[in-house]
Amino acid sequence: MAGCFFVLLWIFMDYSQAFSAAPKKWNSDGVAITAAAYTQVGAVAATDQAMGAILVWIDLRDENRFSDIYGQRVDNTGKMVWQENGIPLIRANNLRGEPAAHGSPSIAPDGMGGAIFTWTDNRSLQGDVYAQRIDGSGKIKWQVNGVPVCTACWPGKDCNNSKHDPQIIGDGAGGGIITWYEMREGLHFSIWAQRVNGSGEVLWQANGIPIAYGVFDADSPKIVANGNGGAIIVWQDNRNEVCHYYAQQVDANGVCLWPKNGVEIFSVIAHGDPLGFSICADGYGGVVVSWTDSRKGDSSETDIYAQRLNSKGQTQWTDNGIPICTRQKHQSSPALSVDQTGGAFMVWEDGGASPEGSGEQWIYAQHVTGTGQILWELDGKAIHQHHSHNPKIISDGGKGAIVVWDSVEIIDPGTHKPTILSQHLTGSGRMLWPVGGFVVYSQIGNYLFGPQIISDGVGGAIVHWTDYRNPGPFWDIYAQRIFSEPVQYTVLPWMPLLLGD
Repeated sequence: MAGCFFVLLWIFMDYSQAFSAAPKKWNSDGVAITAAAYTQVGAVAATDQAMGAILVWIDLRDENRFSDIYGQRVDNTGKMVWQENGIPLIRANNLRGEPAAHGSPSIAPDGMGGAIFTWTDNRSLQGDVYAQRIDGSGKIKWQVNGVPVCTACWPGKDCNNSKHDPQIIGDGAGGGIITWYEMREGLHFSIWAQRVNGSGEVLWQANGIPIAYGVFDADSPKIVANGNGGAIIVWQDNRNEVCHYYAQQVDANGVCLWPKNGVEIFSVIAHGDPLGFSICADGYGGVVVSWTDSRKGDSSETDIYAQRLNSKGQTQWTDNGIPICTRQKHQSSPALSVDQTGGAFMVWEDGGASPEGSGEQWIYAQHVTGTGQILWELDGKAIHQHHSHNPKIISDGGKGAIVVWDSVEIIDPGTHKPTILSQHLTGSGRMLWPVGGFVVYSQIGNYLFGPQIISDGVGGAIVHWTDYRNPGPFWDIYAQRIFSEPVQYTVLPWMPLLLGD
């Protein structure tokens, strides 16, 4: 009888937690970050440390200019803090006096309510890397149109050395660390990095330090903080004639701490995918990496694997990574979020679980501990069993994670209903929000893509996406906040012992 009471009490408490986490949002349609004329795309967001966000994006509202960078801050209630449709941040001209092209923005919080962002810029007639800092009131902190991070040219040639895909993290002291790839000296793609302090001064050697540089191609870097003022950078390269992943740790002074050109994450003959890997800091000075893997030797049979590196660059899990999902057919687009054990929550698109011939990608997830233990169902937990794409995931600040993705419902041959959905998962894999996902935004006949997610700092999330709803027709930027208002209930002294998540 006592055992039965225990089970019933546990079920009751489990349900109470789920009920207390009922999600709320700003409004049914999201808020317009910008609905200016023409097209706005490529938005990235960082927390403003006040339950809101700062966003920057590529803006084509001025038909006489190619692509400027605008920004906006949205507060915790969904109100725009800066002027309607955003403020111009970067409007540089090139050496010919023509509007310069700006692209590939990346952003990080500065730790003081503002943000630092980086981008590619062709004002010198090649693609260089620049950076700028903005405070919470929308005031530019560094020189107009940004500070040059890397403007390296090919020796003895005109400047035609374009840099690609800059990525930035905060350095914990008001500045940032930036990584990118380029073809310096015209031989092979290589990975570089630079640190900029809170005053906009570059701290490492001119045009950056080499992270991976040799007679091989290295590209598509991703970066996370190491928790000590430095960074860990992960990239893909072909030095072994197949696409593998490598990593390097750099300290706050720009010194690489692991072997020259990085440590190899796996050595099995397997082809990676530049759009098919993701990383997150493990919270203990290391990194967790997950990737799309074709070690089966069939391009239609790609799986998801993962590996953890500690602060010394040593692999912590099974050699060549642990299998996260090896189901038949195609798994892709893994995304990661840290847990509290040094492991990670993982989410991906899965084409092997959907009905035969449907061509659908479903959303699956998994939780791996810091020791590499798989906690949920074999090959992952089904999050959404309908045609879906672009899963993203963040920590909820506790023992769980929040997932967002986009989906589409075909109502009839001429009518579709795009939808952005979200789910809140506990550490044990329990779904706290409605089965199939909480609707972030949905509208018949609209087009939307690329939902991105950041934490609101209090257990919820802010989601933004590119949206086609307005007449024109042109792309705009919208956002939505998802948050919870816990229901108060009496907790008896022994009850917390029964709540595992």
